Amino acid sequence: MMKAKDQIRVPCCLLLSWSVLCVVFLSVDAQDEGEKFVKRCEENVKNVALSASMNDGNCDLLNNCKSECSRVVCSPLNADLQSSLCVRVEVNDICPPTETNQSCNLYMKVNYQRSYVLLAPPASSQQLLPGMTRDICLQRNLDGLFKSISPNTSYTSTFFGSMSGVFRSFPGREEPPDKCITFETRRRPWFKGGISVQKHLKLIVDTGNSMGNAVPPDYPLASGKTFLEVTSKIILKLFKTVSPDDLISVGSFNSSGYYQLGSQVQISNAYDESEESNELAGLENIVKTNLIRSLPGSPSNLTAAILSAVQAFNDTPRDTLKVIIIFTDGQFAALDATIFPSAQLLALRIKIFIFKLPRNSDLDTFLRNTTLPDVLCSVHGTFEVLEPYSTSNPLLAIRSFYTFLATTHLAVAKNQSTWSSIYPSFSQRSNGTTVTYPAFGSDGRLIGVAGIDVFPDQLEGSLRDLVYKALGSRSAKGNLPAPFESVNLVCDYQTAMRSEQQPCNNATSVANGGICQVEDTGTPLKQRVCCSGCGGTTDGVNNGKHWVVVLASVLGVVGAVAIGLALCCCCVSCKTGDEQNTDIPKNPFDQNSSW
Repeated sequence: MMKAKDQIRVPCCLLLSWSVLCVVFLSVDAQDEGEKFVKRCEENVKNVALSASMNDGNCDLLNNCKSECSRVVCSPLNADLQSSLCVRVEVNDICPPTETNQSCNLYMKVNYQRSYVLLAPPASSQQLLPGMTRDICLQRNLDGLFKSISPNTSYTSTFFGSMSGVFRSFPGREEPPDKCITFETRRRPWFKGGISVQKHLKLIVDTGNSMGNAVPPDYPLASGKTFLEVTSKIILKLFKTVSPDDLISVGSFNSSGYYQLGSQVQISNAYDESEESNELAGLENIVKTNLIRSLPGSPSNLTAAILSAVQAFNDTPRDTLKVIIIFTDGQFAALDATIFPSAQLLALRIKIFIFKLPRNSDLDTFLRNTTLPDVLCSVHGTFEVLEPYSTSNPLLAIRSFYTFLATTHLAVAKNQSTWSSIYPSFSQRSNGTTVTYPAFGSDGRLIGVAGIDVFPDQLEGSLRDLVYKALGSRSAKGNLPAPFESVNLVCDYQTAMRSEQQPCNNATSVANGGICQVEDTGTPLKQRVCCSGCGGTTDGVNNGKHWVVVLASVLGVVGAVAIGLALCCCCVSCKTGDEQNTDIPKNPFDQNSSW
């Protein structure tokens, strides 16, 4: 017959087994928390990009743009004070610490009811750049999605950077006056990392005599006075969008042939996107001073220029995208198909872009009566006539180039979200990473990049380490290589102005550019931004979400272990019956314990 003490031991030990299994499951779940966190960010940013794409074709959003206006940073509205929530941040240059409270600069009021907009310089609320009004109106609709994926228990930034230079960020956050229009979204590491791949870029400028002529009056004054000036400004802006490891060079051509201007530059891993960066200073100076019109003579020799340029790619690594960009007014000699390097271009998968600056006297604007369409399409090149008005927003003017980069990037990343390299944040004092995904319009062209900031070092305890581990398993990070087989070349020969084909192209008629007019002119900036008591009572609110997740996991594991240990005591007690037991387990919380 089984003794009483044996009858007791069986359920005790079964319970102990269950408790051990509980610990195992909790540990596995804890290990998955980092992966879940990262996947959730990746899914959310894809949804933002998809929503932006859908908005781009929703022309009804333009009709109510005036009433559904967008709030620009530094343009306060009366409703801001009622909509603001005090949260913990790391960068608050508006509310300095005080003698009685040293945490004033660690908290600020942000708006969880709407996104705020920043504009790329030199734009302002009164003077928008081409394309900005359209993006402001169409992407105001992102706010609903922003709210649903942005919990107000901890601060992070979800945003959409448009190709026009409009940056829309949620929650709405005020900035000091000197930062209101100093944010160039298209130069940020996360934006470039979301569309780019390692590339060898060769820029070639037609310096034939006609390129030195004055541009027609439909070109904005800010674009430049001559065709060469317009081209120079576009190239200087393009320079600022290159990424680490990129190769870049500049050349010119005229009736005499091709000329290399300066040496090729490889961008370092420490490349600084700021205006103060001097890494490309040599090439920038060449563009400013050496692009000079040639003496009157024969038409420029584009065939010779391409023949010379192709030779530079013979030693380019196989996993580097190869691109030639040509700027011209179209006054070049017909391409000679008999010596054109079609075989080399196809073998090396070199993509050619020809951007033509239109002239008033053009009889064949799209050069359809020349050999260009057949020859260029035989090597899957792109030809585009730039809109005169768009040249005052240079990066938007050459959007087809960035569209090609983005589609190649997605092919390499296998349509997955991309994580940027670690970089200094604009909104936080610590380094961060951003998960991104590009968005395309209904016409297939790039409209912008969606992003979500992640600051692993600000996460609590084990979650931080688990997130770092999950990020380490991601292959789509930083400036991606472009394997030869991932480069898909297709002919794109424009035969009509892009503006005529773009959906919702009447955005320029929207009153006030879709921007809300300033309403609150009386409330001081500090009163609008600084928390009551400088945020000293909000610690628990802002970190609540992460603390709940981590604390629940820790207490769950500790509780399960405690139950198991208690049951061990029970089993031992059962084993000895009424005997005095001297083999007492260690207290797991004892200072001398090895726990």
